[in-house]
Amino acid sequence: MVFSGCAERSVDNVIRVDVDADATAEIVPRVEVSKVIALAGDVPVGEVRKTIARGGRYYLLSKTDNAIVCFDGDGGFVFRIAADGRGPQEYSGLTNFFIDETDGELKVLAMNGDIVSFSPDDGRFVGRESTGYMMLNDGFAIDDRMTALSIMGPEWNVEIRRAGVAEFHLPFNEMRDFVISKKMFARHGREVFHVYGQDDNIYVLPSEAGAEPRVAYAVDFGPARVAPELYADGSGAAVMGRQEAADFASKIDDLGVTRDHVAFSYLFFGVDGSMATRNVIYDRRGGVAYNFLRGDFYLLPVADAFDGGFFSVVHPVRILDADAAVGSGAAQIPDVTRALQAAGVVEDDNPVVVHWKLK
Repeated sequence: MVFSGCAERSVDNVIRVDVDADATAEIVPRVEVSKVIALAGDVPVGEVRKTIARGGRYYLLSKTDNAIVCFDGDGGFVFRIAADGRGPQEYSGLTNFFIDETDGELKVLAMNGDIVSFSPDDGRFVGRESTGYMMLNDGFAIDDRMTALSIMGPEWNVEIRRAGVAEFHLPFNEMRDFVISKKMFARHGREVFHVYGQDDNIYVLPSEAGAEPRVAYAVDFGPARVAPELYADGSGAAVMGRQEAADFASKIDDLGVTRDHVAFSYLFFGVDGSMATRNVIYDRRGGVAYNFLRGDFYLLPVADAFDGGFFSVVHPVRILDADAAVGSGAAQIPDVTRALQAAGVVEDDNPVVVHWKLK
């Protein structure tokens, strides 16, 4: 079932996204695949937490082994950074990574708050910085002068840096990180979007000190919405207590933004004690939010926007299992299936990169 909405609604330039957490969507016929790239199996890639496309290459965070694996635009293996440890050129746990356009370095964010830098060309060690923060959750290159770091408190949520030096901060005002975020930032044009605040909004980052984050999209989960005041005690106890009485949705992540679409994931907590990741694609052209249960649509979550559409990194087993499941909402995206068959890809092979958009 596809649930529908009215034309795009906005108040003070804030676009409301109504999500029915109980509905599922079928949009496979609208998927237009432009490219499928099978990644070489020289080095096995485990659970992919994040992927960055830059300079004709793909950089994957393989959380299974706390490594960054780089492939070229044809899927050929280039290098692997596997430096999890306590040495001077190693990182102690890997929470996330980004490529800093201010200095061109690939920066690994460590569990202890350190930033360990490597070359995005060959993976060699460049340097390290101790930030003094408890943990860094994500990072993003705003432009070639400024970067943003997502911080797990206790004082700040976001640090904005200019040429590597902290210029201003956004205050910490919530405790809703039930799990570490994978992709809290996204870009479209000159605007950088971020999940920030005591509500279910998607914000545009400010570009100067003293400015407030601007709400771009206000996500409303309807009956599954959590009232912001339940986060006020800072412990999350009131929010989790709600699960005893009703389902609820929270924790927007995996952002991707194009001109026509916004993609994100969220956590759904069932009254039965269950927790699952669900995904949404909001279509600005019709003002409709499409909700997907986990596994309904294997191209979600998206890795990022690319050339007006999205690209996704998918393990072959998800695709081949979906093809075999009669009636599955994820079944039969013919262009993807044919590409895997032509390349001889089997279930246990490395992920494939799929470039796609909605017609």
